Amino acid sequence: MPERVFRKYANRRLYDTVESRTVTLDDVAEAIARGERVRIVEAKTERDVTRPVLIQILADQELLGRPLLSDDVLMTLIRCYRPALRDPARAWIEASLGQFEQGRDDLLDELTRLADASPAGDFGRLARESVEQASRLQAETLQRWVDWMMPSSPNKKED
Repeated sequence: MPERVFRKYANRRLYDTVESRTVTLDDVAEAIARGERVRIVEAKTERDVTRPVLIQILADQELLGRPLLSDDVLMTLIRCYRPALRDPARAWIEASLGQFEQGRDDLLDELTRLADASPAGDFGRLARESVEQASRLQAETLQRWVDWMMPSSPNKKED
């Protein structure tokens, strides 16, 4: 999928070069949610400002009552900026999120297969079990990461 370019003007307005219209940060977030790859450039200088805009979208989501990241996770992420942790943490986060997306896609494929092959009563039970299993695996993976990054985590289980 080609990259979608947005232009950011000095007055903080964003312009969608594909649809030729002014957009909001929510519109950019929706494009990303649809799987589009975006790039945001300053209109005057052509400087890439994608990262600061993406961080602003995340901050807005966290502050508008739709938080994804707990205080512990945010503090852990801040700790990851130490030089010794930055590269391994980045690699782990990228791999984990890739694994999460693949798991989600596999789950949706499995649910579609079950819907096509099962009577309605069985489908509901099987779908619920599949979602519960995927959720447990993701929670366990995240907890292992938090335990690794935060040796003094109150939730850490002793081996």
